[in-house]
This record gives sequence, C-alpha cells and structure tokens, in this order.
Amino acid sequence: MTKAVGMSVPHLDAQPAAFAKASRFGRGLYACLTAHRDELFALTDAMLCADGSGAGT
Repeated sequence: MTKAVGMSVPHLDAQPAAFAKASRFGRGLYACLTAHRDELFALTDAMLCADGSGAGT
C-alpha cells in the first residue's frame, strides 16, 4: 500500500510576516546543519509539525 508523504506548507490564511519569520528561521537552521543536512532538517520539521506533546509514547 502506498502512503503519501506530506510536506509542511503554510495555511492559506497564514499571516505573511509570521511565515516570513518562520522561513528565515528554517533557512538559518538548514545553514547550521552539516552532515546529513536534508535528513536532519526533515526530522526537525516532522517533530515541529507533529500533533501532541509526545508524552507517554
């Protein structure tokens, strides 16, 4: 069974200033990563976008 992989995208009603600030943060974080940059960035993105606190898992 094939599963779709989602990417984090802004909501259509997102505030442009907030999105710009988050984009700057993401670019800065990506620039700081060296080894396995893409994988670490994707993992960080997944953790930040996950629902819930993760307590008890």
